[in-house]
Amino acid sequence: SCSQSDVVLRHVGHSARADTDSIWTLYHMNEFGKFSQNFRFPPGVGLPGRVFASGEPTWDNSIQNLSKNKFPRVHGAISHGIVSGLGFPMHDTPVE
Repeated sequence: SCSQSDVVLRHVGHSARADTDSIWTLYHMNEFGKFSQNFRFPPGVGLPGRVFASGEPTWDNSIQNLSKNKFPRVHGAISHGIVSGLGFPMHDTPVE
């Protein structure tokens, strides 16, 4: 079981661009990160909230098709070229 005190959530996006321009990808991921700082994710809401609530890794493919409850940042993600996301719990204490 996960508690708010022993889980740190990280999210990773996947760029919609097919080229290998890592500078483009890093720039847009950084901008999406700044955009995301304006959001709060209670348990069960958004990718981070769903990962926190379940304690399990979650993959969202084709986020443009998700509801705002499942992915509240969908419009920002699309505008930054992000089409999917992966969230996983990171425990700061050993998991038994």
